[in-house]
Amino acid sequence: MQSKVSMDLLVCQSENGFSLDELVKKLSEAYENKAFSEFLRTILMLTQEVLIYRILNEKKNAMECCPEGHLTLNGSFKRNIRTSLGEFSMPFIRVRCSKCGKTFAPLQRFIGLERYQTKTNELEKLIVEAASETSYRRAVKEIERDGKLPVAV
Repeated sequence: MQSKVSMDLLVCQSENGFSLDELVKKLSEAYENKAFSEFLRTILMLTQEVLIYRILNEKKNAMECCPEGHLTLNGSFKRNIRTSLGEFSMPFIRVRCSKCGKTFAPLQRFIGLERYQTKTNELEKLIVEAASETSYRRAVKEIERDGKLPVAV
């Protein structure tokens, strides 16, 4: 599966002028705070579309629940996911098996995200590594300084 993802950038220029420093700072903030997490969200949305297409068209290698069961759409739910790239809100589509009645989110299974998991394992690992080298409060400040996701103190 291969997809091409691109980004559009809308620029509103000031009539009164602006400093180059201000422009660089604002662009850096937008890039660090939104771009990576939105790219990640877009890639996950594309992956979910492919999975749902395969399930609805009963393609081979689609996710199965029961050997004789047929999967149908059964609503969706949103989950806020925190990563080292930032936090984003992701809608997960749920499917239901006609044989056993079990429901699940194919994308959640596909990417290995546990049922109630709201942060990635790589974010937890980053925090544990930083905390093991120094105090928790200092580690939180280091992670925030490095442009990573803010962590509750």
